[in-house]
Amino acid sequence: MQSVLKDIWIETDSMPAATFMNQGTHSTHPYLVFLNYERTLLQHSWNVKISHAMREANCVADCLASISHHAHQG
Repeated sequence: MQSVLKDIWIETDSMPAATFMNQGTHSTHPYLVFLNYERTLLQHSWNVKISHAMREANCVADCLASISHHAHQG
Protein backbone atom coordinates (compact mmCIF):
# COMPACT_ATOMS: atom_id res chain seq x y z
CA MET A 1 0.00 0.00 0.00
CA GLN A 2 1.50 3.30 -1.09
CA SER A 3 1.07 6.37 1.09
CA VAL A 4 0.50 9.53 -0.91
CA LEU A 5 1.23 12.85 0.74
CA LYS A 6 -0.89 15.58 -0.83
CA ASP A 7 -1.27 18.32 1.79
CA ILE A 8 1.93 19.97 3.02
CA TRP A 9 2.19 22.94 5.37
CA ILE A 10 5.61 24.55 5.69
CA GLU A 11 6.16 27.01 8.51
CA THR A 12 9.28 29.13 8.66
CA ASP A 13 10.46 31.68 11.17
CA SER A 14 11.91 33.69 8.29
CA MET A 15 9.40 36.16 6.91
CA PRO A 16 11.56 36.86 3.81
CA ALA A 17 11.78 33.12 3.05
CA ALA A 18 8.00 32.72 3.29
CA THR A 19 7.48 35.78 1.08
CA PHE A 20 10.00 34.61 -1.53
CA MET A 21 8.43 31.15 -1.70
CA ASN A 22 4.90 32.53 -2.01
CA GLN A 23 5.53 35.50 -4.29
CA GLY A 24 8.91 34.96 -5.90
CA THR A 25 11.79 37.44 -5.97
CA HIS A 26 13.81 39.52 -8.40
CA SER A 27 16.17 37.88 -10.90
CA THR A 28 19.32 39.19 -9.21
CA HIS A 29 18.63 37.73 -5.76
CA PRO A 30 21.74 35.87 -4.51
CA TYR A 31 19.69 32.77 -3.59
CA LEU A 32 17.55 32.73 -6.74
CA VAL A 33 18.88 29.31 -7.82
CA PHE A 34 17.80 27.72 -4.53
CA LEU A 35 14.45 29.50 -4.50
CA ASN A 36 13.69 28.41 -8.07
CA TYR A 37 14.61 24.80 -7.19
CA GLU A 38 12.28 24.85 -4.19
CA ARG A 39 9.49 26.39 -6.27
CA THR A 40 9.98 23.63 -8.89
CA LEU A 41 9.59 20.98 -6.17
CA LEU A 42 6.42 22.67 -4.96
CA GLN A 43 4.83 22.59 -8.43
CA HIS A 44 4.09 18.87 -8.17
CA SER A 45 0.55 17.72 -7.49
CA TRP A 46 0.72 18.76 -3.85
CA ASN A 47 -1.36 21.25 -1.91
CA VAL A 48 1.34 23.37 -0.30
CA LYS A 49 0.83 26.15 2.21
CA ILE A 50 3.86 28.24 3.21
CA SER A 51 3.47 30.54 6.18
CA HIS A 52 5.47 32.54 8.67
CA ALA A 53 5.46 31.59 12.35
CA MET A 54 7.37 33.25 15.13
CA ARG A 55 10.14 30.94 16.27
CA GLU A 56 8.79 30.95 19.80
CA ALA A 57 5.41 29.71 18.49
CA ASN A 58 7.01 26.77 16.69
CA CYS A 59 8.16 24.56 19.57
CA VAL A 60 10.15 22.10 17.44
CA ALA A 61 12.03 24.82 15.54
CA ASP A 62 12.62 26.76 18.76
CA CYS A 63 14.04 23.67 20.47
CA LEU A 64 16.32 22.81 17.52
CA ALA A 65 17.58 26.40 17.31
CA SER A 66 18.31 26.43 21.05
CA ILE A 67 20.22 23.16 20.80
CA SER A 68 22.27 24.43 17.87
CA HIS A 69 23.27 27.56 19.80
CA HIS A 70 24.61 25.45 22.66
CA ALA A 71 26.30 22.77 20.55
CA HIS A 72 30.07 22.56 20.40
CA GLN A 73 31.49 23.30 16.99
CA GLY A 74 34.51 21.47 15.76
